[in-house]
Amino acid sequence: MFKKLKTALLATLAIALPFTSSANSLPTDKVVIGFSHYTGWEPYAYIRDFGIMDQVNQEMGTNVEIRFYNTYDNSLAAYAGEAIHGVTMTNMDALVLSTSVSSKGLILGDTSHGNDAVVAYGYESCSDLEGQEVYLLTRSVSHFLLNQFLDTCGLTDMDVQVKNNADPLNLIVLMNDRIQKKEPIAVVAWNPELQTILQNPKSKVLFDSSQIKGEIADWLFVRNDNTVTEKDKAALQEMWSRAMKIMTTRGAKQDEMIGFMAEFSGATKPQFIQQMKTTRFFTTAKASDKERMDAGQEDIMNNVIEFVDSVDLLGEYSDSEEFGVKIGNGTVIGNDKDIILDLSK
Repeated sequence: MFKKLKTALLATLAIALPFTSSANSLPTDKVVIGFSHYTGWEPYAYIRDFGIMDQVNQEMGTNVEIRFYNTYDNSLAAYAGEAIHGVTMTNMDALVLSTSVSSKGLILGDTSHGNDAVVAYGYESCSDLEGQEVYLLTRSVSHFLLNQFLDTCGLTDMDVQVKNNADPLNLIVLMNDRIQKKEPIAVVAWNPELQTILQNPKSKVLFDSSQIKGEIADWLFVRNDNTVTEKDKAALQEMWSRAMKIMTTRGAKQDEMIGFMAEFSGATKPQFIQQMKTTRFFTTAKASDKERMDAGQEDIMNNVIEFVDSVDLLGEYSDSEEFGVKIGNGTVIGNDKDIILDLSK
């Protein structure tokens, strides 16, 4: 069972930040998709910079723009603030945002299989974290992962001190500084920053996403309204399909793509290849659909809904029974009269 977070954290966990329409006006002449650094989302940089985006737009008569945001937090804020039509985010963050922005899961790109982790220096187990500081990005699945970990030893968020860290690069600096000073520390991070943190041999993984297989799913979501047309959606799916074909076909173009993604993410090519090993990519529509339709998706989303409900992140909804989430096989969890998140094909 998920536990209540400290009341003081609830305000920082409210992703749907207030924005003025004058400052953030949704473009009407093009469809803008946002992404940020993460192993499973680096292909969008390749799609943008190596001609796939322009080629598909020309062939299909669309005008899709792929835009990079320097932090995950900023990309979510842009989506919530009506500056962009779609964004790469996890299933949990999509649920939170969908309480204010009804969203459609367009591309299920991967699930994390070790790309997210609770890392520590000076702590050896879950119980060691009682009363201690844990640094993480409070508007991400890092809280979800931390809760899963704490639950394994009977702790709650009331038993630790959660410290918000909006810039994942700061976690690297903080971790190295504490290790140098021989001061215990715990952080929750994801790749590519996670890999950099683990380059210090004194860093220790206490828990990672491979232990909650499939529960951290990485998608491209778009607004579930007529601002993104079926042609736009098809174009985005075609862009992803072409990138995945290059990424999985041995040869010069594959080497070029992996090398580019590594450089773009700030990693070396061998480092990025290692990151790919902890990323369960769905490189074909068939593989993605199989995961989307898997019978276990209902349990996964019930788990996510329970967590979001437990930390009071339902926005205007007072109870999770008031809204609906449609999963891959068409089953609606909750209220089928008010579906705010659609994960069906």
